[in-house]
This record gives sequence, structure tokens and C-alpha cells, in this order.
Amino acid sequence: MSVWIYGSVARGDADDHSDVDVLVAGDGDGDGWQLALAGHPMLAALTDEGRKLSPMRFAWHELDAMAAYGSLFLHHLRLEGRPLTQPPDDGLRVLLKALPPYQRAAEEIRAFRTVLQDVRRSTLGPHSPAFELAVIATALRHAFILGCYVAGQPDFGRTSPFRRLCPALGQPDRMAADLAMLYEFRLYQHERAPAPFRAMTTDVHKWLKTAEALFATIQETVDVFDRTVHRTA
Repeated sequence: MSVWIYGSVARGDADDHSDVDVLVAGDGDGDGWQLALAGHPMLAALTDEGRKLSPMRFAWHELDAMAAYGSLFLHHLRLEGRPLTQPPDDGLRVLLKALPPYQRAAEEIRAFRTVLQDVRRSTLGPHSPAFELAVIATALRHAFILGCYVAGQPDFGRTSPFRRLCPALGQPDRMAADLAMLYEFRLYQHERAPAPFRAMTTDVHKWLKTAEALFATIQETVDVFDRTVHRTA
């Protein structure tokens, strides 16, 4: 079993809204990792601060399948993750070392557009504008993470991908701040922050239009990257 932390705590930019993201790699007892890490000084300090552990578990065969297409999550882990366990032969470390480039970038950007279609349909009936804005914000954040990666500037932060990629997309300085504010609706839906403003259906339609334009611009970079990956695969 291999246990790593990743995300804001591993990066060192955690704030009051941050959980402790933990990856558990391996087969066997679902709670065994907690026993193995009982008393770990780093986790003890983090939980003493009142931070919540957010574990994600993958079996080895699942990780092997993810590594085969260069999972963006595994690239995140390779860039920022920190091991909490030190097994003699850490299968996760070996897997990350041989990780190929991400091979599903084009599919992912299409999936983001499908999310926007779903939101647009939702607005035709009873809906929660705050929830729909949270969905749009989440899709935008993942699209910007993808855009940063394919541009050769990987960034997996909560809002830093907006700041990193907006200049490359030719967006005004204000756009990154607006996107970061929009993402607060995601935190609001998880009861981790107040809503940044009172959401209306008109806001949803405005952000649908903005998101579609941003996705189209990111798509151009994704297409170049995707052709390169498949040409060299």
C-alpha cells in the first residue's frame, strides 16, 4: 500500500477552505491505510488544525489503467504529491516515473461542452442558479487545468490556473479574478464558503456564453497538443 497527499496541503497553499487530499494506492482492507498512518506526525498536525481528510482510493489495476492513457490526475500527483508511506518498492512511484503524456485531452474538452449543454437544458425548468454556476465553475477550472497542461505550464491549483492561462488566451486581467469569484459557488455548494453574490438565471446564461468562448480558445491549444501526442505515440 502507498499513501500520498496532494492538492493544496501538498503544494503549501492551503487556506481555511482546504481539506487534506489523500490518495491511497493498493489492494486490501479499505481502512488499513488509516491504521498504518495512525500517529503520522504530518497528518496529526493537519487534523489538529481541524482539517478534514478527503481520501481517494484506487486499486493497482485501476492505477495501471489510468497510467496507460497518462491520466491527468496522475500527472497532478507526480508534480505535487508527497508520499506519506515509504514502502521498499513503492509501486506508485514507479508508475508515476514512467507516466506517458495525457492522451484524452480532446475527449475531455468535448465533455466540458456537454456539461454546458446540460446546464442550458436545466435552465428551461425549475433550477438553482447557484448550483448551475457551481457546475459551470467546476467545468471551467478543469478546462483551465487541462489548458495549462497542454500549454506546458501544468498548474493544478484551485484558482491559479485561471491566472496562469488567461494571459495566454488573450483574456483581460479581470477575467481571472471573475473566474476565481465564480468558483466560490463550488465552495458554497460544499458549505465551505458563502456565495459570492446572489445568483440569477441571467448570470447562468452569461457564464454559459463566456465558458463556451473560453472552451473554444482552449480547444485550439488542445488540438495542437493532441495531434503531437498521437503522432509520437
